[in-house]
Amino acid sequence: MKARASLPKSSFASRFWAKRPLSSWAQLRLEGLENRLVPSGDLDPMIGFQNIQSMGQAVAAEQSAFISPTEAEILGLFQRWSSAVQTGNPDIVTALYAPDAILVPTLSNVIRNTPEAIHEYFVEFLAKNPVPRLDSYNIVSNGQIADNSGLYTFGFSPQNRAFFAVAARYTFSYQKTDGEWLIIQHHSSQLPFPDKSVTGQIQVSALYGEILQRTPDKSGLEFFSQSIANGLSPTVVAQAIWNSPEHRAKQVDAYFQDFLDRQPEPSAKAAFFNAFAQGNTSSGIQVAILTSEEFINHSKTQEEYIKDLYLTLLDRESDPAGLASHRESLNRFGPVAVVESFFRADEYLRLQVNGYYHKFLRRDGIDDPAGLQNWVSAARAGWSLDQIGQLISSSPEVWPKWINSSANFSPDSPEMPYVTTINGMPPPYSPRDVFFQTVLFHETAENGDELFAIYGVRSPQTRARIHYHDYGGTAFILEGKMTLYHEGMEPITASAGQSYYMGSSSPMAGVNSGDVDAVFLDCFRLPIGRVLWRPVEPYPSH
Repeated sequence: MKARASLPKSSFASRFWAKRPLSSWAQLRLEGLENRLVPSGDLDPMIGFQNIQSMGQAVAAEQSAFISPTEAEILGLFQRWSSAVQTGNPDIVTALYAPDAILVPTLSNVIRNTPEAIHEYFVEFLAKNPVPRLDSYNIVSNGQIADNSGLYTFGFSPQNRAFFAVAARYTFSYQKTDGEWLIIQHHSSQLPFPDKSVTGQIQVSALYGEILQRTPDKSGLEFFSQSIANGLSPTVVAQAIWNSPEHRAKQVDAYFQDFLDRQPEPSAKAAFFNAFAQGNTSSGIQVAILTSEEFINHSKTQEEYIKDLYLTLLDRESDPAGLASHRESLNRFGPVAVVESFFRADEYLRLQVNGYYHKFLRRDGIDDPAGLQNWVSAARAGWSLDQIGQLISSSPEVWPKWINSSANFSPDSPEMPYVTTINGMPPPYSPRDVFFQTVLFHETAENGDELFAIYGVRSPQTRARIHYHDYGGTAFILEGKMTLYHEGMEPITASAGQSYYMGSSSPMAGVNSGDVDAVFLDCFRLPIGRVLWRPVEPYPSH
């Protein structure tokens, strides 16, 4: 049977599903959420939380009654297949197909109808390091046979080749035998009239997210993605975004906050903008701030000034030999020479490049000593840290991380200090990415606010990184249970049919506190262009 709800034509939800058809399970009665999302500006914390929690429980209960368990189960089969593909192991993928399954593959003209032939295809296919993204789906099931048809996009990162994306249509046919669902037929073919800029769209969204911590505006997305489709290097796009007034403003703000513990006055910001326009690098701007009277006057003596530089630039106490050498240089050549000598030091360069590894690659450069040293050598040869940041932020390693990410998710928040505890204690379990995530709904309200409904699945005994929300939102728990750890509050556990409110501007982390997958729907309303969340916990090295 196939279930599909009829939505009021006047609701923004109905207009969305008309463009992007999903199953009734995915629709989740979102027209009922239209007037229930948290308004921009947030509510009074206590009253807002109580109202949203009360409302959320009623909506989640309504949603739970609306969900077809069969459809949820079939969607889970796609998640299982996607996860298997991302292991890179053809044995794991082939095991999901029945012995007599038929595969009409995406990147081959040969139909595969034996386990050996299917395995052979996936050996070649998985060598391209594919990451699938579910774009739309429709499910038909009678309990023993199920079909899932829709659209998906693959991002490929082949070794020694440029990243590229392929948009395709698919049908999975499943049969339940001895209690286990297996794929009996899988058809996958590239769209006959694909958007040639789909690869660039992923790359541009990633660059805006990585560098500016926001979703790209429509004109920027169209211009840069089409430029990439026409042959422009993503690194050139990264350079343009990096050197934009918006990013330079973020840099100046961060330097004033880090070095002077305040925001820059308009005249100072204008002066530094002019300096950037005249070809100065970010290192040159930092030298100006670190040798300013304001910074120097924080220290009572020359020795204290040098010790402050050690703490600020190298994150450690000074050593006797270094202190003596810098004191002599300060007396002979002045503070500019001292700061520039810090900036030329391998120790400082390694710290800065490793910061790019963490920010853009989500891993520790210490585990890549050859690569880290190559970048340090490039810096010593005259490359600016700006140039190195542009190259690392546009490296092929970045793109796959953004295939399934909302462009409104901020991957890092350099203006906020790292946070590793909530209410004085680290949350339980290690932070891990969600097992599966997709944006089910994204629409603009009449006042210009963005409305989001994000469906996710989190594995048992894992949690999100500690993060902030600029604007509050509500998490509806559809299956399993989740516990919210929130600064200033006791932990809140919500099971299927319940919800909790995620406040604004406070560190928090959602934890799957159960022993089965937790399925949730996060709903937000926020001004256009603002990010949904800002992680502030260091990303695990592995």
